Parts: sequence; structure tokens; C-alpha cells
Amino acid sequence: MKKIFGQSIYLGNVLGIPIKIHWTFSLLILWIFGSNIYRGASIESALWSVLFVLSLFACVFLHELGHAMAARRYGIRTMSILLLPIGGVASLEKIPSDPKKEMIVAFAGPAVNAVISLLIGTYYFITGFPELNMESLAQINSGNIFFMIMTANIFLGGFNLIPAFPMDGGRVLRALLSIRMGRVKATRAAVSVASVFAVLFVIYGIYIRNPFMAVIALFIYMGARSEFEAVKTEFFIAGSVVKDVLMRKFTVLDAQSPLKTAIEALLNGQETAFLIKENEVITKILTKTDIIRGLSEKGNESSIGESASEIRFFVHESMPLEDLIDVIRRENVSVVPVKSGEEVIGMVDINNLTEFQLLKAATSHG
Repeated sequence: MKKIFGQSIYLGNVLGIPIKIHWTFSLLILWIFGSNIYRGASIESALWSVLFVLSLFACVFLHELGHAMAARRYGIRTMSILLLPIGGVASLEKIPSDPKKEMIVAFAGPAVNAVISLLIGTYYFITGFPELNMESLAQINSGNIFFMIMTANIFLGGFNLIPAFPMDGGRVLRALLSIRMGRVKATRAAVSVASVFAVLFVIYGIYIRNPFMAVIALFIYMGARSEFEAVKTEFFIAGSVVKDVLMRKFTVLDAQSPLKTAIEALLNGQETAFLIKENEVITKILTKTDIIRGLSEKGNESSIGESASEIRFFVHESMPLEDLIDVIRRENVSVVPVKSGEEVIGMVDINNLTEFQLLKAATSHG
């Protein structure tokens, strides 16, 4: 049975990777079908167009799976693959810092498109290419759908190799530059190239009067800036460990206390998360989100333990911050309890990491 995850629909797991599709994908299918009918096409023709789009997104999925399999080769997990109306996203827990590995992961996606095109092309080479002209390509049907899929994969692979973040070509460019100038400078240079491409897409969109080019330009610009910020974070936290960002002052609440106790602690201090003990052992954590949800669903007289979440893991104070960020992304948590030996000595949350990065950035500029 399909499960709704926020704005995405969970489709299942493939090779241990959760596959999701954004709910707006259904709007794309309706638009494809409706626009064909509006132009006077038959229902059969409209359905062929829908089948082509579904086949195209199957190829997009395989493209992203190519990235995931290449990343797995280097021990990097893929947290999910999300299909969107504008394409797909494989959420890797991290990008390989080694330039050669990053190039292999980046090339893996377009390589899948190349293989699909080659397989269809080989089939046509053996059986003969269909007789096609502009008129026969105007509507998709059983006679041209595989040719259209082959052509679309050539375009997908080529488009993704444009040297601009967040496309695969941007990662290849950054990897090549990293060999000579280091990762941060290489990313800055690749972001500059991406910005040029974004401007070119806008100009081209104005020239052909196609507003979708502006959407692509925004996608490139935002993706490039996001990548640069991520790399800056890696740079600033390099060599730092968990104890460098540790919140040593923390409050421990009893699981049997009423929720209103946690509400008072939240309002009277700066803490937004609390460790919870049961029988003198810390076993749970209560975040501001947990408090709000508990207050709404159970009331302020319910026990804290009813609203708190089980602690799934602790991290050691000596863990490198790069590894901590990977854990936070992989486990999808905002607060992590920290131990020294067997003693709980504090917590680290997303705000700590952000503030630490800002301070490191200010120090480096100073």
C-alpha cells in the first residue's frame, strides 16, 4: 500500500533504496493527456503520449539508480530517489571528496542513458530503422515510441553533461578542477560557470519566448549556490570533532513528569530539546516539535514519556564533525545525544552546527 511522505508518495524499495514520486507528477500526467485532447488528438494518441512520458521517467529513474550504484561502490548510501516533474534526485548521504570517485559517480547517470540509447539503436540497426518524417513524429504511436525514447535518452544524457551545477557535468567539471586547485576553489569556479549558463538560459528563453528556460536557469543557479554552501561547510568543519560544538549544559526530565513540566522548561530557558530518563537511565529525547505535538494530541497533563522519542543512538565526543553531519542526514534527526565513555555529557543540534560554521567563517575572514 502506498504511503504518503509529506508531499511525496512512497512507491517501494529498489536494491534497498526508497523510491518516492512527488504528488505533482500526477498533474504532469493530467496535463499531458488533457493538452493532447485539447489539440484534437484521439484518446488513443493521448494515451501513447502518457506512455511516452512514463517511459521517459522510468529512464530518469534508471539514470538516478546509476548514480546510486556507483556511489554504493564507494560505501556511500543513497537515502532515497525522488522523481519530480522536472526530473529525478538521488539523495546521496555525501558526495565523494576524491575527484576520481566523484567523476565516476557523476558519469554513471548519463552512462545509463547512453546504454539505453545504444540498446534501442542496436535493435533498429538489426531490424531496420522505421520510416519517419516530421509528420509521423508529430504524434507518438507504436511505430515511433522507441525512436522517441532513444532520442530522449540522448538528450537527457547530453543535457546532464552541461558543465553547470547541479547537473552531472558540473560535478565532473568540479572534480577535474579539484585535481589542480582544491575542492573549495574548484567549486567556486564551477559555480561561476553555472551562473554563466543560468544567464544564457534566461537570454535564450527570452529569445524563443519560452518561460520554462527561466525555470531551468533558476534551478541551475539555486543548485550551484547550494553546492557551494555545502562545500564551504565541509571546509570550515574539517579537523573539528563533536566536542567542539557540544552543548554541555542540558536538562534531564523524568519520563513520568507531566508534559507541562517540559513546557515550562522550554519557555523559561534557551533549550529546545531535553534528555529524558526512565529509572535513572537516559533513554529518550524530547524536542520542541515533540512537545507541540504532544500538547496538541495528548494534553499538558500527559506524561513526558508519551511524547518523547526513543534515542536510537549516541555519538562519541571524538567523532569528526564530517561524520556527525553524515549521521544526521542519514538518520534524519535534528538533535544527537553525546557520550564520553558510558557517560552522557551533552547534545549537539543543527543550530549548534550552523553557529559553529558561521563563527569559523568569520574567523577565517578575519
